Amino acid sequence: MNLNRLNLLQNLINDMPLYFSYDCIKSKLLTKAEIKDSTLQTYLSREVAEKNIFSAGKGWYSKQGKEFQLNTEPVQKMIELLKQKFPLLEISCWSTEQINSFTHHMLGKHITFIYTDIDAVDSMHEFLLDNGYNSYANPTKKEIEKHFRVINSTVVLRPSIAKQPEDIKGASSIEKLLVDLIFENRKLNIMPEDEIECIFEGILRYGRINVSALFSYAKRREMNIQEIKKFRIFYYSGNP
Repeated sequence: MNLNRLNLLQNLINDMPLYFSYDCIKSKLLTKAEIKDSTLQTYLSREVAEKNIFSAGKGWYSKQGKEFQLNTEPVQKMIELLKQKFPLLEISCWSTEQINSFTHHMLGKHITFIYTDIDAVDSMHEFLLDNGYNSYANPTKKEIEKHFRVINSTVVLRPSIAKQPEDIKGASSIEKLLVDLIFENRKLNIMPEDEIECIFEGILRYGRINVSALFSYAKRREMNIQEIKKFRIFYYSGNP
């Protein structure tokens, strides 16, 4: 093991932001010394093993040691209700209530989002209406402009996205929630756009997420990755 290169790497890590990519640390190291990919990967694996840095998904690292744990309590009642009625259907559920503590201006009323099989959206919608929910079945832009309003027990149903991040017993992962939040906010105008950045920064500083999964899902939703990369938390972190 070349101690000079290892020391260079450790010094670079100290200067890196909270989240950084493999490509970013490699490019910075190459300005100071020649190094093979296999050697750099070995050194980084050593730093991870010694808990100096932590994996944040494929090709990403973080200095944040604590993994983010999303509170799923706000969606448990909904998940249990739907699982009883539709036991064979897969759902991925999240609510704006789960991220309320990370907003600058806390939301007074919340929206629950349910992603499920496209063929089940209408029947699930009718079931929720019958159970007193203010439900919307994959509302279009025109329907949103005419009818959408957020009151207590508001639910929006959407078709599942192919290869979306795995849910946790019906509850969406934090990576899916964050990407969906951007998507839904553009359609439903849930909050000012600068609140989205506030939420991202608050969550990523509070606990480590899988950045690779977040960007992969954002690409799947045909989002411009640079719109997320412009957030302060990702400054100088390197391209995904």
